[in-house]
Amino acid sequence: AYAWSETLDTAGFLALAGTRSCYNLLPPAQRAALFAALAQAIDRLGGRIEMAYETHLHMAQKLD
Repeated sequence: AYAWSETLDTAGFLALAGTRSCYNLLPPAQRAALFAALAQAIDRLGGRIEMAYETHLHMAQKLD
């Protein structure tokens, strides 16, 4: 396992969120309201948000 993080500004976070199906499945007006609220929250926190991730490497050997 490899833990890593990236810091995104408000626009970067919203761009990333816009690639997630859980947000894209929302009706457009609801998604726009949510993204506006998220932008306000991030901006209140200084305009940047740290995203923490953990990446796992799994290896397998094909059996004959």
